[in-house]
Amino acid sequence: MGQVFKQARKVHVWLGESDETSSKVFSLLSIIAGCKVASKSSRELLYEALNAVFEDTSLYPIERFLYRPWFQRRWVIQEVALSHQTEVRCGSGKIGWNWIEEGFRIILDATHGLRGLDDTALEALRMPAAIRMEPEHILDLLWKFHKHQCFDPRD
Repeated sequence: MGQVFKQARKVHVWLGESDETSSKVFSLLSIIAGCKVASKSSRELLYEALNAVFEDTSLYPIERFLYRPWFQRRWVIQEVALSHQTEVRCGSGKIGWNWIEEGFRIILDATHGLRGLDDTALEALRMPAAIRMEPEHILDLLWKFHKHQCFDPRD
């Protein structure tokens, strides 16, 4: 499978069917990843975007999104780590991996030191940056994300 992902021009990640939360989280990620405002902190940027998209500043929609099974699976590490271009799909919505990666980085930075996201959600937020930024061997990444599950016997 590693060779398949390495040779693919584009890998499509399927998160499942969309719901009201997932489509809004894609919008949220696009807003915060697209805003390179030096005068605003990550926390200000995140909470302004949460208010604009959800009309609330609760982190619950993000946490709910991060509980999708894809973010908890080990198999997916090679999908993203070995691909050249990755697009994430949820229902009919789609977003580029680079937007996921940057948006998650901003959320991690903004929520650092706050109580709001549990360990499962935080681990899901850390995964995208670690996969793309560290030129590690795939086995090192699998070890690093040893808490990720193998829900499907094929994993």
